[in-house]
Amino acid sequence: MKTLQIAAALLCISLLPNTASAAAKAASTPEGFFKKYCGTCHSLEAGKNKGGPSLAGIFGKKAGTVEGFKKYKGLKGADFVWTPENMDAFITDPKKFVKANTPNKKSGMMSKVKKAEVRATIIEYMKAH
Repeated sequence: MKTLQIAAALLCISLLPNTASAAAKAASTPEGFFKKYCGTCHSLEAGKNKGGPSLAGIFGKKAGTVEGFKKYKGLKGADFVWTPENMDAFITDPKKFVKANTPNKKSGMMSKVKKAEVRATIIEYMKAH
């Protein structure tokens, strides 16, 4: 019986690196990046707002106008349209972007995406949804 328990424990331990590697690989996909940096507060389903507005079809829309989302703080009074370039600047540093492009001083968004290649991947993923 003890031999069986030891064999089972060794099998579990041998699977751990593969599980961690698979999780890391999934996190580095476009969907994984979106989930990591945006998915906690935003969805890509039309009409499905979370803590933040749905980002479905966001490009080409005026900022702060997602249907059914009334909690805008940082984008209240914004007068620009979401483009990939605006989104890139926004997710680089939301607070700085809001200060430069709205009459507001604060953004409700806390997350920043520092790496340009990750931002580009997220934006391409969003463009497809």
